[in-house]
Order: sequence, then C-alpha cells, then structure tokens
Amino acid sequence: MNCVACNIEEYKKLFVKNNYNFIKCVKCGLVTLDPLPSEKQLEDYYKSKTICGNYDLNLSIERDRSLKKIIDLVLSEKKNGNFIDIGCFDGRLLEFAEDSGFTSYGLELQE
Repeated sequence: MNCVACNIEEYKKLFVKNNYNFIKCVKCGLVTLDPLPSEKQLEDYYKSKTICGNYDLNLSIERDRSLKKIIDLVLSEKKNGNFIDIGCFDGRLLEFAEDSGFTSYGLELQE
C-alpha cells in the first residue's frame, strides 16, 4: 500500500487494535490503518458506536482524556505542523491539536 499523502511504500508499524495495524509513513509521518476498512465496514462501525452510546455527551470527560492521550502521542513525535482527523466527529480532537500548536483539518462524513 502506498502512502496516500506522499506515495511511498515504507511504513513503521505502531500497534494493532481491532485487527488493524496502525502504521506510520517513514517519509511524511501519516498514520493510517492497514488494511484500510471498506465503506461497509466503516458504516457498520459508526452505526454500532451510535447504538452503544459512544456519542453520549455524558461520556465527554472520559472521551477528552482519550483524545488528550492521542495528542500526547503525536507530540512525542512532532511538535507542530498540520494535523488531519478523518472521522473527526465533533472536532474536539482538532481543538486539542490546535491548542498544542498544530494547524488542524477535519472531515466528518456522518450527518
């Protein structure tokens, strides 16, 4: 799989979660999933999260803790630059990235 950002095929494996490898491009630093989920898999995943209350605002404190851990992980590798979140939900992770010195971009496909 070639990197969608810089088109090279050299990655560093970061970790595995839910049977997906989280990999990082050694040239540009893009972190992505390998293999990429299909459109159907993404649709099923987000529907299940909605049903189980993942988007319940009462869970926002715990969610913020998780998002801050993500930013801390990113900051251990890079201190500034561009930050993109595909599937950014309400943009909260983008806010934490901006507060940490990044220029943030997000895309959310749900209504």
